[in-house]
Amino acid sequence: MAAAVVVVLLVSTRGAPALGARDVVVLSDFTNTTADEVFDAALKQALAVKLEESPYLSIYSDGRVREGLRLMGRNPDDRLTAPLARDLCQRQGLKAVINGAIAPLGTRYVVSLTAVSCEDGDTIARAQGESASKEEVLRTLGEAAVALRQRLGESLVSIRAYDAPIEQATTTSLEALRTFGLGQAARNRADERAAVPLLKRAVEIDPNFAMAHARLGAAYANLGRRQEARPAIERAHELRARVSEIERFYIDARHAELVLNDELKAVEVYQAWQQRYPNDFTTYNNLAGLFLRLSRDTEALAQAQQAMRINPDVAFPYANLSEAFIRLRRYDEARHVVEDALARGFKYPDDFIRIGQAQGDRVVIEKGLNLMGDGRNVAVARMAVQDLYAAGKFREAGRAREELIRMQRAVNSGPPDEGMGGAQEAAIAGSPEAGVLVAKGLGLPSLPAGQRAAASTVLAILGETADARRQLDLAMAAAPPGARDPEMIWKPRTEAHLALAAGNAELALTLQRPMQIYKGARAPLLYISGTANLRAGRGADALADWNRMAQITGFGFWHVIATLGTARSAALLGDLPTARRGYQDFLVAWKDADPDLPLLAQAKAEYAKMGAP
Repeated sequence: MAAAVVVVLLVSTRGAPALGARDVVVLSDFTNTTADEVFDAALKQALAVKLEESPYLSIYSDGRVREGLRLMGRNPDDRLTAPLARDLCQRQGLKAVINGAIAPLGTRYVVSLTAVSCEDGDTIARAQGESASKEEVLRTLGEAAVALRQRLGESLVSIRAYDAPIEQATTTSLEALRTFGLGQAARNRADERAAVPLLKRAVEIDPNFAMAHARLGAAYANLGRRQEARPAIERAHELRARVSEIERFYIDARHAELVLNDELKAVEVYQAWQQRYPNDFTTYNNLAGLFLRLSRDTEALAQAQQAMRINPDVAFPYANLSEAFIRLRRYDEARHVVEDALARGFKYPDDFIRIGQAQGDRVVIEKGLNLMGDGRNVAVARMAVQDLYAAGKFREAGRAREELIRMQRAVNSGPPDEGMGGAQEAAIAGSPEAGVLVAKGLGLPSLPAGQRAAASTVLAILGETADARRQLDLAMAAAPPGARDPEMIWKPRTEAHLALAAGNAELALTLQRPMQIYKGARAPLLYISGTANLRAGRGADALADWNRMAQITGFGFWHVIATLGTARSAALLGDLPTARRGYQDFLVAWKDADPDLPLLAQAKAEYAKMGAP
């Protein structure tokens, strides 16, 4: 294979200055005169990867380009020609445009990169290279990009530190790169469903395309398809030696998060990445999501707000920012976020529904349902099931759930709500439906390890010790190697419930300690500590658990349980007015509940024992 020849020129009629550290540049679309359309999007995608690996430069994101074109009265999908890119650059107060071009030269290809000052149009620097064949174009482009980085002011030390060969960092296939770019564009529009087939196609074209595997895994995870996400992330991790540093950070973080289930390790990776690349919005956005899962809501809000400041024109920050406001019960601000997202074409119907439910606003709920399009009927059916659980109507909920599953299968709306859904709620209430649901779940032909662990928890609540331990052992044996959830959540959750069923609250408190970092974001884990603290006579600690559960739920079954827990804790602390209100609210919520529920009978007896105020 002939070596590419790269020539770098510094051309400036008025001594245009090189760029300063972290100046923002706009990438125009490549001028392609080869008649080969595969170069059109693929080369720009590859150039962006090569420039973004440098901590010295920041690329003006595609989302911000689209928004800028819209504000200019242009179609956001207009081709970003060199003159249009400079116009946009001037309007946004940025420093430079980098124009790329590819042209035929006999049987060879000439790749040119030119950095142009937005202010006066002077050329700052130009790099040019020749390739003997189509297959060498990416390597030539990478070498030209490195040369241009040097002329724009980046030191040789920095370039040597951040210089992964472009055909290794991405792919040797232009078609795979083009398809990958289309998939990423779909993800930036919050359309993960459209992104999945494109990213799958990219890895089919080039099975060694590490970042395509990683983004495919992330798309699966965002769709709730974690079983499919895992092998994609694992494959990306196997190929991580090929990629640039910034992409290695991404793969390592996703591997910790989605394969190892080690959120704390993922936080460490993102923080190291953020320190090295402080203008990369991905770190702020993904840290916000992790902090939400770790119940560090205030930190999540700060990270989400910074992600929004850096890149408000892609979909991802809106979901985390909305969730942070919801967690903090700042519902009006959460609604403003999802309304703003909708104005930009990003739809978050579930958030509209949750905000409407928390505020009792049917108009907002309907807005969310209407945004679901063909999924509206399934969403309404799922809400009905959840409402029945919250009202203590477990028999009716069981029938409604079966109808929901039939509806999901009929419309092919994704994995049906099978498994252990509703079983833990029924077990806590003492409903016979708990045993029915567990039996159905365990009878499924292929039950994921996490669902089997959930079955063990339900059996523990029911006091079926031997069956609970058997299902836990099976779940632990089926867990992926190195996964964190089995030891950090599955085992302590089941063991703590077994201790509660045996009447040993102090042991339950000890056994649930490994879950401490997660419990603040998960109502079922708060239920364990709240119940154990209550039975151990620690009224103040129990009250804190129930208050946190009420905060993160806002409505639904777990919110009703938090109301009862608050009443019981207040009674233990001698705050009888608060206790009475809590019992009254619980009994109103369950006024039409199944009449034979032990939890309902207990609450009525406790309330009656308090006597008149």
